[in-house]
Amino acid sequence: MFQNLVRACAQAPRHTTLASAVLLAAVLAIFPASAGAASPETPGETFPASATPAGAYADGEGTGEYTPVSISDDGRYVGFETASTNLGEQGPAGAVEGFVKDLDSGELILVSRADGAAGEPAGEPGIAGFALSGDGRYVLFSSAATNLGTTLPGEETGEQHVYRRDLQSGETELVDRVSGAGGEILSRGATAAAISADGRYVLFGASVANLEDPDGDHAETAIATMYVRDTQTDTTTAVSRASGAAGELADKPSEAGSISDDGRYVTFASHAANLVAGVEDSASEHVYLRDLQSATTTLVSQNALGEPGDRGSYLPALAGGEGCEVEFGSLAFNLLLPSPLAIAGEQTYVANRCSDPATMTLVTEKEGELANFAYGSFGASGDGRKVVFAAEFPNPNGFHLYLRNLDTGAVSLLDRASGATGTPADGELQQAAISANGCRVAFASRATNLFGQAPPEGPSGEEPAEVYIRQLSPCDPSNGEPGGEEPGAGRTAERRSSPPAPAPLAELRIARLSRHKLVLSFSGPARAVVKIRRRLDEPHRHWKLVKTLAVEAGGAGRLAVDLPSLAPGRYRVSARLQDGKGRARVRLLTIPAPPARSG
Repeated sequence: MFQNLVRACAQAPRHTTLASAVLLAAVLAIFPASAGAASPETPGETFPASATPAGAYADGEGTGEYTPVSISDDGRYVGFETASTNLGEQGPAGAVEGFVKDLDSGELILVSRADGAAGEPAGEPGIAGFALSGDGRYVLFSSAATNLGTTLPGEETGEQHVYRRDLQSGETELVDRVSGAGGEILSRGATAAAISADGRYVLFGASVANLEDPDGDHAETAIATMYVRDTQTDTTTAVSRASGAAGELADKPSEAGSISDDGRYVTFASHAANLVAGVEDSASEHVYLRDLQSATTTLVSQNALGEPGDRGSYLPALAGGEGCEVEFGSLAFNLLLPSPLAIAGEQTYVANRCSDPATMTLVTEKEGELANFAYGSFGASGDGRKVVFAAEFPNPNGFHLYLRNLDTGAVSLLDRASGATGTPADGELQQAAISANGCRVAFASRATNLFGQAPPEGPSGEEPAEVYIRQLSPCDPSNGEPGGEEPGAGRTAERRSSPPAPAPLAELRIARLSRHKLVLSFSGPARAVVKIRRRLDEPHRHWKLVKTLAVEAGGAGRLAVDLPSLAPGRYRVSARLQDGKGRARVRLLTIPAPPARSG
């Protein structure tokens, strides 16, 4: 039952005057200063996010049961759902609303609302599928509320739509519509799934045909199709389909999924048997990746021989910003060759489709011991190397949240009280998310022992779920190295003995790319690594690394890099800061074959 609930939900002032010291001391006796206001940057700290600026936990049932938790790429903003009545502005009694917490200032705002800076909060029953964009500017949610300005004539009660809200402009727009700026709005129970880092692309599901074709029949179907809406070009594209721009749509429902930073790659799970060759048993759910640029659909849940998983795989999440790594849960026994003996229950894997050859990593093991059971795909840091998962190991008992470093193999327990050896959570873990820079993890838990006084008991008599933050490293580069390991993860000694890394860059971009030259744009002095990979289709489709280049910029500006001579083919060129911090920049390059000589 617990596993099914998790799977269903997958369908995101530091200083005080002397006069106030006495009052503050009374508050600190219950909640340390980090509970609601500016948050600590000390690695190993655990503190609540679903709390008022004064430090009081969300009341009632706390945050939504098994609802998504989101965190911005820089770790500053956290998004969650709740029907709480003490977090400031609220909607109708009992309605679930979306909130965003600024961990720097402690400000907490209701964001699930109609168009306008002071738009009315979503009416009953509230929202679902809440997600925060990586830049912290946009939120995504689905709702059957009738006060968001989009009720259609003759629409049945309870029909759900998907909305994107711009927290900067106050604009709330409906996105589950037919292609075109004035695309038809259809009432077919749409569900929000994911939003790109800059908020431009939205992934959602809908049981209606031909949303990408303004002249289509748009008939209601029994099969949920996954769509991507580009909010800049106002186009809607079906993505749960076989390879080809007009590939056959999945013949069984598709669900869940994630979307890459640039909106190019989408993951989803489906029972369909018509998406890729070799998958004929639709009784098992499989995980897929769709490349919208090349219009190709790839089976992710397969082993090195190209054999589909022999049991179900689900909840796919892109791990990293390049579309290379996909994290997912699976009951399959054959994903690793040779297969470990006695894999017990569901495990979590990361498939790296860009490595040569492609690799499949079993994430849910600790010191050589497999998890009894694992659930959830909660994503990874922007470099794809720090993966968050939930699992049950014999020690400590129960389900807990863990972080695995794929480079070192080190595993850290995250849902625990402050400190490298803080007491493990005594309550049920529900959802989690990690910031792209790897400095913070947000998670929802029913634990009572994570921070100061326990949350108040809910009306149902159960401990409510609250959202907490585990600080892995300082998020502000001026306070230390961002994106590192938290204490006890196995690299502290290495850091102490290594020379200081170059100062992190605010930005690195690919300004121009041609067959002979790459132009990088830097905002300051730094070193970068450029990798060139060539696409090969045999013995399986993968990107083979053909060249690595080291680049050093003395200051802000542009730097031209000469590329080596490349044979005809398709290439993937990526640039990343040498210290691994920040988002990788990726461009594709095609070198055409020389024209055939006549005569």
